[in-house]
Amino acid sequence: MNHEAMWRSLDGTKFEHVKILENNEGITADGLMIHLNDNETLRMRYRIYCDTSWRIHKAELIKLDETDERLLLLSDGNGTWRNERDTPIDELNGCRDIDIHFSPFTNTLAIRRLNLQPGESANIEAVFISGQTMQLAAASQRYTHLGNNSSGAHYKYEGLSSGFKKTLPVDHTGLVMEYPGYFKRIWVSDKKHGP
Repeated sequence: MNHEAMWRSLDGTKFEHVKILENNEGITADGLMIHLNDNETLRMRYRIYCDTSWRIHKAELIKLDETDERLLLLSDGNGTWRNERDTPIDELNGCRDIDIHFSPFTNTLAIRRLNLQPGESANIEAVFISGQTMQLAAASQRYTHLGNNSSGAHYKYEGLSSGFKKTLPVDHTGLVMEYPGYFKRIWVSDKKHGP
């Protein structure tokens, strides 16, 4: 199955579009982020490759500007990371998910991998990536499944170091419908392939 979605920030300066391909071999998310401001505009493409349980094995980020800056991360899916030179990135040990700054989609990675039941919570470590600088840091987070509804479910997201908290409505595929105060999903499409 293919899914596509697009989000726009409430102030109209940030956009994200993602195409998600799920098949028997795994999941690929191919996204484009555009951030507009007076000082610096960001255009960035990402590709995130997961197994069928939404465990990340590879992530590529490319700045679409004159620098063509690239970042490649490789993971065993269980919290060990290496860079494009196959060098371990020890400061990311224990991180199993990726959180790209100002990306509503990357919440889906943890939501789908955790597969929490209503009332359950889980603390995770995520690789936090700044789109502008490509800097990496480990970030402690918590997801709580608040309950299901006719549209999908609600999850409470908490940044444990920052104290940031938001309740995220998601659809039946785990895609964020709204990031209160920041983003609104403005388009979604599901396309089934095969019999």
